[in-house]
Amino acid sequence: MDEVEAFGRGDGPYPGTATPRERAMLDYALALTHRPAEMTRAHLQPMRDTGMSDAEVFDANQVVCYFAYVNRMVDGLGVELEDGDPP
Repeated sequence: MDEVEAFGRGDGPYPGTATPRERAMLDYALALTHRPAEMTRAHLQPMRDTGMSDAEVFDANQVVCYFAYVNRMVDGLGVELEDGDPP
């Protein structure tokens, strides 16, 4: 997650490449991932402020939730990475 946070701040391996829209989505994804019980409608506003439609906000939510689900599923089953796969 550190690389994602750094990218969003513009000081990661690709400094300054995240657009305001990407930063808003990254901030939302990080908040939803780290503090799901604290989410409110206010967390959606930065994405809307960049011009994202309700459908695009919904899609961003679905992607974050899907990856959280899949990661918990494979962790819960004890799935191990194959040799050569990144951690």
